[in-house]
Amino acid sequence: MKCIKRMAAFCMAAVLALSMSVGAFAAESPSAEGIVISGKTADADGNEVQVTLEEVTDTNAKAKLDDANYLKEIIGDDYIDGMKVADMKDVSVPEGTPMPVTIEFEVNGVNKNTKVIVLHYNGTEWEKVKVDAVDYRSVTATFESLSPVAFILDKVDATANVGTTSPKTGMSPIVMMAAFGAVVCMAGAVVLTKKERA
Repeated sequence: MKCIKRMAAFCMAAVLALSMSVGAFAAESPSAEGIVISGKTADADGNEVQVTLEEVTDTNAKAKLDDANYLKEIIGDDYIDGMKVADMKDVSVPEGTPMPVTIEFEVNGVNKNTKVIVLHYNGTEWEKVKVDAVDYRSVTATFESLSPVAFILDKVDATANVGTTSPKTGMSPIVMMAAFGAVVCMAGAVVLTKKERA
């Protein structure tokens, strides 16, 4: 009987000790890479137009912006030390949408004090696009045509850098197995105690 009680006590103590060392598992914070979430616009009549964002597959377009000197040359006087490509998207609207089109992008890590440069790839070179407004997690720009679009930031605001998914929390599978084992041990102890008394 004493042996059973000691075993049950040991199991419970082990579960408690393991659970003390378990932290919550949270989703990783978004980085400066891949921060443009969505875009929205409207036609001349005020009707909402679907904006599609996809990953850029044009390797030539990507390679050009890897060159820091090229980036400085394209941005010109608006360039600030520390600026870098925060994200790049292939942007499109339904065929037949009248141009120019003004698009409001939801952008993580941006606030009204962030210096934002928007570039558009015309097929051979990148060119600056008119930025109409920058606000909390929002960048609005007007485009004469669409294809790859790059977002250049001087900094990323961590307080505005909120992901689209909620953090995941929970216990480690090891701790869950240990807890299950403790329950089995306790159940066995109860059964054996009843048999001894019978």
